[in-house]
Amino acid sequence: MQSQQVVSTSPNLTVVVSQDTIGRYLCKASVPGFPDISEQATVYVKGSPTITSSRRQFGTPGDTTRVECIAFSIPKARHVGWTYNGKEINNTFDDEFSIHEEPLPYGIRSTLVIQRSAPKHFGRYNCTVINEYGYDILEIELNGESKCKL
Repeated sequence: MQSQQVVSTSPNLTVVVSQDTIGRYLCKASVPGFPDISEQATVYVKGSPTITSSRRQFGTPGDTTRVECIAFSIPKARHVGWTYNGKEINNTFDDEFSIHEEPLPYGIRSTLVIQRSAPKHFGRYNCTVINEYGYDILEIELNGESKCKL
């Protein structure tokens, strides 16, 4: 639950960043005879990444399948790694897989793409996201869906 309260009425606001002070702040300027103006600012705490992706994802054998690893990371992630059955996956050595990374405003989206997925591709994948403050690991269960719907 987010609370709304006035934290200052001065022209400058100084905040000691902690878990209690992170969040969204609204600065509103009022001058008689002029319309009010306002702008938002968000305060974050630097720390290790947090992966927010679903632990269960789905694909269809024979189709292109995507496994997504989305992480909140301040500062930005310096590495995203993927493993399957204990083997590291990378774009250089694995022709079955490709990895696409997309920077997000406060994190990263890494997508593992499997062309023409087969039964051998379904199982547990590990995604590891690392920044200068630490790391997070998520085990993602990739399940197959049949093309035939009853």
